[in-house]
Amino acid sequence: MEPKDPRQGRIAGWLKMSGASVKDLAAHLGLSPAQTSRHCNAEEVPVAVLEGMRNYRAPGGQRIPESYLPAGRDKKPGPPKGWLQQRIEQARAEAGG
Repeated sequence: MEPKDPRQGRIAGWLKMSGASVKDLAAHLGLSPAQTSRHCNAEEVPVAVLEGMRNYRAPGGQRIPESYLPAGRDKKPGPPKGWLQQRIEQARAEAGG
């Protein structure tokens, strides 16, 4: 059953109710608490971060409910391949050259 409240903030609330904190999850993930907080509130996170979140166990041994977790998706950083050449050609066309 899907929870009715927005996903944002659910992980932090679950951690608190489970006797843990974002700082504990951050230590498990090897990230800063600020990065971890952003990941907890994001719609998508890198696949490695998602796996770390899935493997995290609160002090009582519980895992974060799957419905609370964001989607896992690896994105390539930066602009798409070939963007510079496309801009150069566009500028030449606009300049009439």
